[in-house]
Order: sequence, then structure tokens, then C-alpha cells
Amino acid sequence: MVAVVVAFAPLSVVAIVGALEIRSEPEMQRTTEEAAGDLVKRLLSDPDALVNPEPVMRKVARRHRVRLRLLDPTGTVMADADSTRTVTALEDLFFGPQDETALLAADDEQPAPMQRPVAARARRDGHATDCETWAKGTLLVCQGAQVIRRDGEVLGLVYAQQAHRRAIRALYDLRFALLKLTLFVAVGALALGWWLGWRMVRPLEGLRVQALDQVKAVSPEGLQLKREDEIGDLAAAFNQLLAALRDRARQNEAFVADLAHEFKNPVAAVRACAESLATAPGDRPSSPERTARLARVLRDSSRRLDALVTQFLELARAEAGMVGEDRSDVDLGALVRGVVETIAAQEEHANVELTHETEDLVVPGVSGRLETALRNLVENAASFAGEQGHVQVRVRRAGNRVRLEVEDDGPGIAEADLPHVFDRFFTRRQGRRGTGLGLALVKAIATAHGGRATVHSTPGEGSTFALVLPLEPPGGDRRRSTGV
Repeated sequence: MVAVVVAFAPLSVVAIVGALEIRSEPEMQRTTEEAAGDLVKRLLSDPDALVNPEPVMRKVARRHRVRLRLLDPTGTVMADADSTRTVTALEDLFFGPQDETALLAADDEQPAPMQRPVAARARRDGHATDCETWAKGTLLVCQGAQVIRRDGEVLGLVYAQQAHRRAIRALYDLRFALLKLTLFVAVGALALGWWLGWRMVRPLEGLRVQALDQVKAVSPEGLQLKREDEIGDLAAAFNQLLAALRDRARQNEAFVADLAHEFKNPVAAVRACAESLATAPGDRPSSPERTARLARVLRDSSRRLDALVTQFLELARAEAGMVGEDRSDVDLGALVRGVVETIAAQEEHANVELTHETEDLVVPGVSGRLETALRNLVENAASFAGEQGHVQVRVRRAGNRVRLEVEDDGPGIAEADLPHVFDRFFTRRQGRRGTGLGLALVKAIATAHGGRATVHSTPGEGSTFALVLPLEPPGGDRRRSTGV
């Protein structure tokens, strides 16, 4: 269909525009007649105009877009005003430029205006119009003539002329030859269109069938299409997408397994307490020691379950991009000072030295989320720094971003563990304290703010965790950072 439309489009344009050009001849005749009559009225109504006709003639010529000549009874040209346009900008674009003066020079090849047939009929009938082709058929010229009479005396003759290049008309005259050529081209275009369609549609149909098969049962081999062209590149892109989806599915399966494992211990402890209470003798009260022990187990288990659920929900919202949460300008310096002072006042970190070096820098983001990320980093550093350890928090500008660093002088991280520190449920804390979701949450919060989380560590010398955040919201739209 496309091939047929393209093949027949030029012929259709020629036929339509050629027909319109033929219909334009009466309009050009009417224009020249109106222009001649308009000038005659103006010359007769103003006696001075016959003495100096050029200003009036230029005005009328511009109004009707014609060429006007005023002839005396002997045929001498008294004045000449030309405002016709024989070549349009559209014709220049499609058929190339042509010298305007060369087209108008065809007038010099014709007899003198008074000797032309239209002037002869005008002297006989008072006015006349006519159209003909000049310059070997490339110029359509319409002429109008009208005699100037006053009190029965012939004062002169107004000769109006409008010309137009017959670029489309020349092609229109060849329309039957073009039709034959178009039919031959259409046959070739149909064959080419069928071949191209077969080359494109057949492999795409194969990809569609394989993609539907992948929906039913994901195959580890991916889509099979051995081609080294654009469609082959499309199949390779689909295979990369499928591989990413499989990897994501494996990560989700591992996450669910880890989550179930983390829930298993506190749930088992709660169940053991419940069974212990259920099997206690009904006629003898439990000892205070036993009651205190069961209460402690229930309290610790419930706290761990609550911490797991809370951090899991926070992690899920952060990984989803924190959609719908209001963002505002956050003063990182004030945030760091508040978090460091709060953690330093905690009894469990009383023997850890916490210091900070901050600059007054503001970033767009969710204040509560950034505080959670910073608190996790500082608490993590303080727990590994240990007794008499030192933790330093630094905030500094790095180009168009802010770098927030938390450095400790603890034992450091083994090189094999560095790629996994931001994974869910990964932890090297003694006694399995914590949920193993803190650093994963830090990474998710940094990503949701358009930044990133990094870590650098040397075993035996300590670790440095960093949050790199942009100073402007994604896309530079400041309105997004104010919650508008």
C-alpha cells in the first residue's frame, strides 16, 4: 500500500495542480480586466493623473499584482508599472529558480502592445481580455485592454498584463506519458514492498511467538534469531531484558528466603514461650525467674519482628523511589550535627568519640529519609569502631554534588565482603545484632534522591561510607524539591 501510494503520488500532484492551473486562467483574465478598469476610472476622475500617471499606476499595479502600461492614441508607451510575480517561492523549491527578467523578456519578443490582438479588439469594443502562452509554452500570460474616452474623444489605452510560469502545466501536458511510467514503477515498487515486508514482518512474527512462549515458561536460552541487522539487535535487546528480569527474579527469591529466615528465629522463640506457658502446671504458679525469662524472650522477639517489618517497609518504599513523599530543601549541616549529637548521647556509644566537619549545604530531598540513612551509617560506624573508637562525619561540596562521608577506625571490611555490604540481610556484626537491612536502605534512599552510596575500606584501618547527593533535583526542576 505504501509503495503504491508513493508511486502514484507525483502523478496525482501533477493532475491536481495542473487542473487548478487551468482553472486559474479565468481568474487571471478577471484580474487584468479589473486592473485596467480601475486605472481608467482613476485617470478620468483626476485630471492631474493624466499629466503624471505613474504614481496612480504603481498603486493600482501593486493592488492587483499586474503590469500596467498607458499608451497614447499613436501606441507610444507613456508610463509603465510592473508588480507581477511570475515565479512563486514554492515553484523555486520544486522546479528550481528561474530568472524573472528572462521570463518577462518574452514580452519584448511580441509585437508592440497596440498591435496585439487584444488591443485591436479593445479599440473596436472598448475593452477586451485574452490569455495565451509565450516563451515556448513556459509562460501563461493573460492580458486586458480598455480604451480611455472622455466626451467621445480617445485619450489613450490601458494595457494590463499578468504572467505565471507554467511549470506544473508542462508536466500536466505529459500526464499520459507519466501514467505509463508510473505503472511500470508501481509494479517494481509492489515487488520491492512485498520483499521488504517479508524481510521485516516474518522475523518480527517469529520474535512475537517466542516472546509469548517466554510468558508461558521463561527459557534460559532467550529468544533465538541469528541475524546481524536491526532486527537482530532488537532480539539481542530483548534477551538482555529477559536476563535482567531473570536476575531480578532470582534476587527477589533470595530476598524472600532471607526474610523468611530472619522471621523464623523470633517466631520460633515466641512459639517456644507459648508452649512453655501452655505446659506449665495449672495448680502451681510460675517462679518469678521463669516469668522474667519468658517475658524477656517475648520482648526481644517482638522487638526484632517490629524492626524487621519496619525496615522492610521503609526499604520497599525507598526502592520504589519514594513516590508521593513531599520533598523540600534539607540543610545537611544541621542534619549531621543533630544526628551526631543524638547518637553520642546514647549509653551504648558513650565510649566512642564522634566528631563532625560540616558546611552549610542544602540538597533537595525527603528530610526524614536522609536522616534515616545518616543515622544508619553513623550507628553502623560506631558499633564497629568499638571501645575508644573514633567516628568522623564530613560534609563537603564536590562540584554540583554533595559528598557526605562517615569514617570509622574499626577493623575494616574484608575485600571479599565489599561487593555485598549493601545487599539485604548481609551483616558481619557479632551476635547477629541488627536486621541486615540498614545499609541496603541507605543505598535505596541515595538512589531515590538521584545519588549513590559507596564504601571504601582497608582491613585493620577502618572504613569510609559515603553518600553522594545532587545539589539540584533530577531535571533541574526546583518545583519538585518543594513538594509543589
